[in-house]
Amino acid sequence: MKLTPEKIKSIREEMKLSVTDFAKKVGYSYATVNKWEKENKLLPKVIEEKIKQLHADFKTKKLLDEKHQITVSADDVIPYGYTASKLRRIRIEMGLNTEGFAKVLGSAGSSVNRWETGKGLINKVAASNLHYAYESFLKDPSTIEEYRSQSVRQPKEYFERKINELFAEINNLKKKINVLENR
Repeated sequence: MKLTPEKIKSIREEMKLSVTDFAKKVGYSYATVNKWEKENKLLPKVIEEKIKQLHADFKTKKLLDEKHQITVSADDVIPYGYTASKLRRIRIEMGLNTEGFAKVLGSAGSSVNRWETGKGLINKVAASNLHYAYESFLKDPSTIEEYRSQSVRQPKEYFERKINELFAEINNLKKKINVLENR
């Protein structure tokens, strides 16, 4: 379907965006978008697809917000019980920057940013990947070393300290278990 000037304007207005804001979203200038809405010229396919995708994303979010009464905030529950704030805490605990974390999840860094700020919901595949990666990390932190080497967020000393704290906690728990068993 060819996007007519009327249809472009209709999409923009449905999204409740000014020409300036719509131009930013599609990556073009105010003047260019204004021209699209006034002149009946054939848009390049890549531009039409971008506008259609933006519109589809808007309608999907609107459907989630209205039909299912889901509002997304930093503390909303997302698949597998991961909240936006929990995702960030796990990423930092693993010592990964956004890009390294995204690679662990098999996603894009921009997706991780949306999930951590509550502007989007993590998909089930990424949540499943996170569950597996986090469980592996808890058992052996070196399992994500290849991703961490691409990340400069936390120094090596941070992880050594965390590992030592975990071992100390494990030893304390073992002592408590021995005391309980000897009663």
